[in-house]
Amino acid sequence: MHRRDKLFDPSQAPETLERIRASEPEARQDFVIFFTARSGSSWLTEVCENTGFLSRPDECFNPEFMPEMTQVLGARNMDEYVEVLRRRRNTKGLFGCEAT
Repeated sequence: MHRRDKLFDPSQAPETLERIRASEPEARQDFVIFFTARSGSSWLTEVCENTGFLSRPDECFNPEFMPEMTQVLGARNMDEYVEVLRRRRNTKGLFGCEAT
């Protein structure tokens, strides 16, 4: 299996995650945009991001994007992935994401 095909790599060094934990607070509130194909979710996500306080609710749980994102963020499992997302995409205490 190619490394990018795996969702998580438990052998990753924890430095990236620890740096994020030390420098970025975790969100206090969450929201999810549920959508179907061709429903305008990209437009809604852009509107949310442009407000400056509704986070950046991308498709961070899309299996197509997760392998690369987990590697970049240093997440070794789902718990760490959710934690780091809630820190990195925290806007004024709010985390948002999209789910289909």
